[in-house]
Amino acid sequence: MSDPFSIAGSAVGIISLGLHVCGEIVSFCQAWQGFDEDIQKIHQKANGLRMPLRYLKQLIEDFRTTDPMIASDLEEKAKSIEQAIKRLKAATDRYSSASDQASLRLKKAAYPFRKEALRDMASDLDSVQAVLNTALLV
Repeated sequence: MSDPFSIAGSAVGIISLGLHVCGEIVSFCQAWQGFDEDIQKIHQKANGLRMPLRYLKQLIEDFRTTDPMIASDLEEKAKSIEQAIKRLKAATDRYSSASDQASLRLKKAAYPFRKEALRDMASDLDSVQAVLNTALLV
């Protein structure tokens, strides 16, 4: 995949970035499986966003030719999640340096997540979910 930030901006680009970020969150949380309930909740939220994001991307692409007004409305909704997706990307970038297994074992002793950071991630994931719910109900 190309640099996720280079495709962000268009609705489909934002959704693609969201899919990428959710995949990173899921992968990273799996490495911490069973370590903290908050991490498991974030894992579930990120994993749960993947299918609706794919569905919204497909809807936008399908409606572009059949009903451009609906496509435009869905694109605007998708663009509204851009900042939350970018914050999630920044968070995954901060924690990805711990992703190799040797480093991960060492860092487990110095748990890298602060409660505030986990709450921020959960809040951003909830924001994305709320927009997706609205967009998919349209």
